[in-house]
Amino acid sequence: MFNTSKIVKKGDSKVTELEEELAKTLQHYEQSNPDIQAHLKLIYINSAEQVEYKQADGTVSKYILVRIPFRSLNSWKKVSGKVIDHLEGKFRYPVVVVANRTIISTRGKFLKFITLPFSCLPPLPKAPPLPHPQGSPQRHP
Repeated sequence: MFNTSKIVKKGDSKVTELEEELAKTLQHYEQSNPDIQAHLKLIYINSAEQVEYKQADGTVSKYILVRIPFRSLNSWKKVSGKVIDHLEGKFRYPVVVVANRTIISTRGKFLKFITLPFSCLPPLPKAPPLPHPQGSPQRHP
């Protein structure tokens, strides 16, 4: 089994052969190109799959769908052209890269600091009237 340092999976998901081959290719490309090595170190793979689709003329074609974490997206944008050209040359299929974004609910993230709208809060107590200084006229309603 290959060193899967480029693959980040949730839970006990198994690594497929395509994901392993893709991780190997990315790691070798990272080591052979020192000019983009800093950006490629930050790129990881969540999953990869080969997808078949039917074209307009009825022929069936394939492409490789690669999912990366959202935190790798900025680094990916800087090197995407070179890496996609390299991957398409190696695998002989078009490569599509998609960033996965996990949305955390506000309740799970900020449970201690729940803020409520003013309509849900109890009314504030009325403040007592301020005393008038001596010698100033008082108004009576």
